[in-house]
Amino acid sequence: MSTNAIFDRIRTAITRDGSIADFARRSGISDSTLRSYTKGKGTLPSLEIAAQIARAANVSLDWLVNGDTIGFHEGDDGGGYVVNMAEQGNYVAITRIDGVLPAIADGSPEQEELVQIAAFRREWLTRIGVSPIFARFFVVKGDAMAPTLVAGDGLLIDSAVDDVEEQGIYLIRADDRLMLKRIAPRIDGSLQIMSDNPIYPPEVIPASQAADLKIVGQVRWFGRSI
Repeated sequence: MSTNAIFDRIRTAITRDGSIADFARRSGISDSTLRSYTKGKGTLPSLEIAAQIARAANVSLDWLVNGDTIGFHEGDDGGGYVVNMAEQGNYVAITRIDGVLPAIADGSPEQEELVQIAAFRREWLTRIGVSPIFARFFVVKGDAMAPTLVAGDGLLIDSAVDDVEEQGIYLIRADDRLMLKRIAPRIDGSLQIMSDNPIYPPEVIPASQAADLKIVGQVRWFGRSI
């Protein structure tokens, strides 16, 4: 078992969702201790401390310590994803954002939460221009973006993108809901918000309100089971 690989997983768990100071408050572990772990210095944490880190980061203790496989399944349709972390040195652990994509305009809101993690090859993320720090994983629910994206598709989201500079598919927050929309900037500064499913009419956000649109990130990749 590589000490460097363990420190890499600990660093990912501590830094993936915010600052070290935030994680210190959540975990009850001192800021200085956490910083030493993220730098790969000193001795590895005790099992008790590792368990505190795993709980605060919402990851498996087995993954944090051993790099064991993490699996999760989505919905009743049998769609899902299983991540093999055996080659941790070549992979980057990615936070999965869980939320709802309402199938109807007045769908009941569901609070977003961060759960489990997926993994992508480090080399591939670099090649497509997504920083591992800002990479997020999302599973589609609903039919708003069908046929381009359908329920059960897994998406790689670049959360470094927080405004719309080019036409693309974005994950946005509206009140307590997460929604996928195709967004196109217009010459007058307004934004055209579209669903690929034609049953949902397009909307236009005027230029005066465009800055208020909450962009979670831009879709950079999707995967689908067959």
